Amino acid sequence: MYTGSRLLVFVMLSVLPVMLYSVQCPLAPTWNKSFVSSEDQNAHAVVSTPDESFFVLGSTGVLANGEGDVVLWKIDDQGNFLWQRLFGGSGQDLGFDLRQTSDHNLLLFGKTDSWSEGDDDLYLIKVTPDGNLLWAQTYGGGRDEIGFGVRETSDGNLILVGSSESYGDGSSDVLLLSTTPDGSELWSHTYGWYGTEVGYGVAVADDGNLFVTGSTDSLDTQTQLFVLKTDAQGGEQWIFTYPETECVVGKDIITVKEGGVLIAGGAYESMSDTYDLCLVRIDEYGNLLWYRSVDFEGGDEIGYAVKQMRSEYVSIGYSASRGSQRMFVVKVDVNGHDVWKRVYPASYAYGVGYDLIPVRHQGLVLVGSMTGSGGDRDMWLVRTDQDGSAPLNTDDEVVSE
Repeated sequence: MYTGSRLLVFVMLSVLPVMLYSVQCPLAPTWNKSFVSSEDQNAHAVVSTPDESFFVLGSTGVLANGEGDVVLWKIDDQGNFLWQRLFGGSGQDLGFDLRQTSDHNLLLFGKTDSWSEGDDDLYLIKVTPDGNLLWAQTYGGGRDEIGFGVRETSDGNLILVGSSESYGDGSSDVLLLSTTPDGSELWSHTYGWYGTEVGYGVAVADDGNLFVTGSTDSLDTQTQLFVLKTDAQGGEQWIFTYPETECVVGKDIITVKEGGVLIAGGAYESMSDTYDLCLVRIDEYGNLLWYRSVDFEGGDEIGYAVKQMRSEYVSIGYSASRGSQRMFVVKVDVNGHDVWKRVYPASYAYGVGYDLIPVRHQGLVLVGSMTGSGGDRDMWLVRTDQDGSAPLNTDDEVVSE
């Protein structure tokens, strides 16, 4: 039995570890911010820095140079705007994917019609962490090429994925292209049939093989999600669709530590005539392991990106119902079972999430766009805690006029 001073010592020793943990591990900040400009701004991708600032890639409307520019923003860990850099010419230039390279620089990837050979070309830009241009390259033919995903391989080369109307067999084919670290083209391949194929996401496996996902309408009256596996040189190994999942498009694909890959996209539910966010996990041979269609309040949902957080997966997109569209995030376990799902309402009627990254204390930073008070789209960033909670009200910050 503990009595008197002995009891007091026991209680103090019992609570001391909790007190020390609270002092040493303060709660991470959560915030919800939109960045207001004089024209439309869409944020499509995000990466973090060692000091937990964030680089965000997106596109502007008619701001600075012609019909729109690729824009890189830097945001601090409290969600405050630090700077922006614009890249583009007299035409429409859009940024869709952002990656950090092994030499600590940044890759910005999308499409351009400012310096294209035809209508649109793939547009790859490399910049320093200060946003200073190192080089820019375009890739394409006489018609439209659009770039959606970029990855770096273990030898420093780059893999680009998108769509091509200039090359291939159908009206649009998947385009997979490899470059050296300085952007010089090494090889390119197209994949497709007689219809329309688009590649949205690419993942590089530890053995150098490549996985690509997107959509095809060549095999059925209904558009379908496909997954393509190639060797490190783009040589096709297999390509499969998964009609049993009802998934009509794959928007993002990642390798997972449990083996194989995970795809996020959208599934069409014919009975309800709605779309659900879909998650599909397959092994390295293309065998279906499990799939999930995630619904929220009976509306339309689609997933644009997916990441792994320890032994769980988290995907972001939008949920549209009851006359509004909101940013939507779902976390599932390794078997696809819900851990939680959240919607984040926009200040007005429209909101969408395009990318996310895990941060300290198992939180997330979410990026996308929302309709602002003037009717234009504004860049939108949300930082959550480990349960996906964040402030409901959005703080507006003016970044340009």
